[in-house]
Amino acid sequence: MPPEPHHRTAVFGVAVNYPYVTHALFVVPLRMHFGGDIFILTILDTLPLEVVELYAEQRVIARNMACLKDCTGASLVVKRFVQIADLCGAYEMCLSVDLRDVLFQADPFPMVLPPNPVHDLVLHCEDDRVPLGASHFNRIWMGLCYGGRFMNEVSRRCVINSGVVFGTSRAFNFLAEQLPTNCTHRKFEESGGTFHGKDQTTLRFRLGTDAAAEGCGASYPSIDLFVKGGGA
Repeated sequence: MPPEPHHRTAVFGVAVNYPYVTHALFVVPLRMHFGGDIFILTILDTLPLEVVELYAEQRVIARNMACLKDCTGASLVVKRFVQIADLCGAYEMCLSVDLRDVLFQADPFPMVLPPNPVHDLVLHCEDDRVPLGASHFNRIWMGLCYGGRFMNEVSRRCVINSGVVFGTSRAFNFLAEQLPTNCTHRKFEESGGTFHGKDQTTLRFRLGTDAAAEGCGASYPSIDLFVKGGGA
């Protein structure tokens, strides 16, 4: 029996050009356990009728991506945080999550709400046994975006998973302000200026070398951050 509907928390996903099964595998298990609002940021004109009907059945709110003119590659994964920051203002806590990477087995919010400690922004380390310097793709992305010197500085830090982000409206506004739309290293321009993983790379860069070690908190002028170890 699905939980009672409420409007205290919200889950946000991005779905552009995904087949019906991807939408269903995300939405249906989540709705079985979660009574809050579910938002899918997408391109409304491209949604198949069967997906539109699924959303109606599962109480999913579909919104056009704010970056409709350039919803490709790196721009999409970074700019989603800007749109989520705007929509999250009506909720106590929000979750931004990658559609294809999760299968919900419970309500995701109890661990980040009272009686547990509450933080503005909760991020997750990936596999604790594989630091950033040992992660093939993350190492390439970091060097491509910010160069080898910064990569060396953070090589022993955990990989921050940008695909699972809990936050208040204030936290998502922080991310929207902090995550740049362009990398700074010359190799980024040489690559054509786009690559998957840009959100994860810029998030790691903005957190710096000291913040976001596994299991620790960090204070910024506007938010309280906690990084959870053990995967997301």
